[in-house]
Amino acid sequence: MLTEEEEQSMVEWLVSNPILYNRKLKNYKHTSRKEALWREKAEEVGKDVLILKTWYTSLRTRYGRLKKLCAGQESPELTERDFWILGCFEFLRPHIIEIQRRRRRKEKVGVSVDDTPPIEDDLGHDADEVDADPPATHLESVKLQPVSPLSSTSSTKPSTATCGRGVAADEEDETLLTSLCERPQHFLTMQQQQQQLHGLLRPEDERERDAFAEWLRSAMRNFEHSVWRRSQRELTDVMYRFIAENDALRIKKQPPCSSSAGPTS
Repeated sequence: MLTEEEEQSMVEWLVSNPILYNRKLKNYKHTSRKEALWREKAEEVGKDVLILKTWYTSLRTRYGRLKKLCAGQESPELTERDFWILGCFEFLRPHIIEIQRRRRRKEKVGVSVDDTPPIEDDLGHDADEVDADPPATHLESVKLQPVSPLSSTSSTKPSTATCGRGVAADEEDETLLTSLCERPQHFLTMQQQQQQLHGLLRPEDERERDAFAEWLRSAMRNFEHSVWRRSQRELTDVMYRFIAENDALRIKKQPPCSSSAGPTS
């Protein structure tokens, strides 16, 4: 999951990069440029691109559902998180449309379209479409101040009868985000366990040599420059002597080469 600071940073980054959602811009269809922006931001915050895109899509969709909820009710019950989303993502309002349901199915079963309660419409995942602004409500005349997105002091939620499918979709998005964030940590833990197991399976003599080499490395880091230069020369001379001695022992242990030629008559 993203922290409060990371979420606020993402909102500011989106506002400063309208190429990601405003199809009226000349460079909107430059996919490579937009992907490069996502990669740069992912590297900056230390998250995968997929995590950032999923977070953005989830909150963009939730923002649209909240706008519909506010337009359909006089006093909708909103959480502190809902107010934060409405305030921070207001810049997306001209760039989001609702997918209108076809009315043919209702007409086939003899249901009056005018008498049928409105159904929660999914928001287009393509944020590049432009539609007329939704009906203005008393909430839109109030300036929404961003509040902490992680605060859970308010327990009130929108009515499930009004936006049941929307709440379920939001929960699925939150679950997906949590899973994506936990996956790298899971892989890192597995990698560390494999490294520990590999270290335990190595021969004791090899581990002893590695420990000695590590001790030399850590000790040399604290040497003064003049001491380091002198130790470098002397240790190099000593190492070359032992390398030559080791090579001589290996040659001595090699079996003698047998002649492949047969006896001459």
